[in-house]
Amino acid sequence: MKEESKGYKILEPKEVIDYSHHKSGQFLKQLDFNDAVIERLNDDTFLVIAQSNYKGLLVFKENDLNFMIKNSSFPILTNDDNFYSLNRGHIINIQKDLVFFEKIFEKEMGLEFDFNFSNNFLSKLNVILRGKKIKERKELVPILSILLDETFRRVLNREWFFEKQYSLNPFYIPYIKDTSGFKLNTTKLINDELLKKKSIDIDIQEVLIQLIDADLIQSGFSNIDRVEFHEKARLDFESSYKYYLRLLLPR
Repeated sequence: MKEESKGYKILEPKEVIDYSHHKSGQFLKQLDFNDAVIERLNDDTFLVIAQSNYKGLLVFKENDLNFMIKNSSFPILTNDDNFYSLNRGHIINIQKDLVFFEKIFEKEMGLEFDFNFSNNFLSKLNVILRGKKIKERKELVPILSILLDETFRRVLNREWFFEKQYSLNPFYIPYIKDTSGFKLNTTKLINDELLKKKSIDIDIQEVLIQLIDADLIQSGFSNIDRVEFHEKARLDFESSYKYYLRLLLPR
């Protein structure tokens, strides 16, 4: 079915500019829930412009536009059908719906997520990740980020925070804060690790070591504690993680 028969047409940024310019777009309103700008064109059609990427919709009838606004729901634009957008209901209820994300991980990896980071689990996880194509690994970044963040949220006694993304249908990227109050760097570290050119180099332990080392520094632990952690991690990550948890007990 063509988009025109649905009552709208999805536009790329250049097309948005062309329609606005050639059809004398006049500002009509800006929506509160997604910050989208709506223009009325000289043929009585309507331009809906997303502020996140300036893509948009050409809506042919005012009734259809009003229906979308009333329901706070627009057709999904190209590249907005990402993990966070498609699962935004579960994301905003992440604490209650954590099992949902564990099930996704289990389905994709054929492996239950181990929040204790046993050597056996990490070894199997690395083997599975190294066997996947780079596109498949890229798609796993959000779910791994969520589950690793949840692990550190528990041990550091943190809360979930949400970064709103202003697409036409807003969605949220969940994160936790480190000891200094900044966003934990989990997603970037996982992305860098999984997108290595040589899949044989992928090692999730390296991500965990970087996250733990950053917390040891920001929490004011001594260099002796850090050296001890790294020495243990080099030989046996499971024991090094238990050592890290013991360090956290007095805090």
